[in-house]
Amino acid sequence: MLNTPQTSELDQFTDFMLATDDSYGGMKNPTQWKNYVEDQLIGFRAPLLGRNNSMYKALAAKGYIYDTSRVRNMNFWPQKSGGVWDFPLASLRMAYSKKKTLSMDYNLYVAQSKGKKGNPANFDNWENEVFDTYLKYFKSNYLGNRAPLDIGHHFSLWNGGIYWRAMKRFAQEVCHLPEVICGTYTDLVNFLDDQSSSELKAYQAGDFPKMTGVSLPVALTKVSVSAEEVTPFSKAELLELESQACPPEAHLDDGIEEEIVPDGVYL
Repeated sequence: MLNTPQTSELDQFTDFMLATDDSYGGMKNPTQWKNYVEDQLIGFRAPLLGRNNSMYKALAAKGYIYDTSRVRNMNFWPQKSGGVWDFPLASLRMAYSKKKTLSMDYNLYVAQSKGKKGNPANFDNWENEVFDTYLKYFKSNYLGNRAPLDIGHHFSLWNGGIYWRAMKRFAQEVCHLPEVICGTYTDLVNFLDDQSSSELKAYQAGDFPKMTGVSLPVALTKVSVSAEEVTPFSKAELLELESQACPPEAHLDDGIEEEIVPDGVYL
């Protein structure tokens, strides 16, 4: 009995979602709602990145396929842990200030204005910094190990919506490039699951045909990626970044392996 994953919170979530008709004024859900809740909710992110080993056991027991609650280095290639794909936030260095941060708008908001509305006079410069930070992240992986990019955004218009605008500019800049897919996590899961173990090892080792003669957009040619910017973060640095979103004690039951991940392919 002690080895049985405890899934009560996930069970409560499913019950809550299925009961929305009764909970919200008797509004009728789409006919496919029950099927969606029971069969198509396959990804998870722990609030404030607060996770533990028991959580991962519960996710696997309930059929979740991927989790986005970890933090890794920017060239991390997804791996399965306990049957669940690990799609983490990336540890980055800001393009202008060189501050350490994560690939999520809230963490950028903290890095730029300490999580409070900043001076509007700084908004244009901050937006450009986020845009260039994302471009550096992309350029490093696109021309390097091809590991997938993971960027997280909320529906909050912090600092006048600069993070939304930077993300939109970034997507417009890179999504049309050769061998780039700006897709969903389900797309990435399907790609990874379609590969044999030997094929994944080859991707992760950088053993795949390299592009030649690719013309990069002007914005990408203007940013350069220094050796410092691609230096892997230490375990202590990753934990420090996580603490921006969640108290360190929330991670006491979980270890973060220091990863220097081999070459792979970018989706």
